[in-house]
Amino acid sequence: FSKPVSVKIVKNKLHISVDVNVKYGANVNSISKKLQNKIYNNILQMTGLKTSEITINVISFSI
Repeated sequence: FSKPVSVKIVKNKLHISVDVNVKYGANVNSISKKLQNKIYNNILQMTGLKTSEITINVISFSI
């Protein structure tokens, strides 16, 4: 069993990994970039911490 969100601190930098399901036919690159930007901005706004890595893992496609 794996968790859909993983956060690690490596050398005082945040590394975030997120598993997502994407609707079939959607633009995966666009969705991934939007998610990365939202995650980065929300973490920065809430904590003041900058993330050095945000990985979006597409684990499945839905119809």
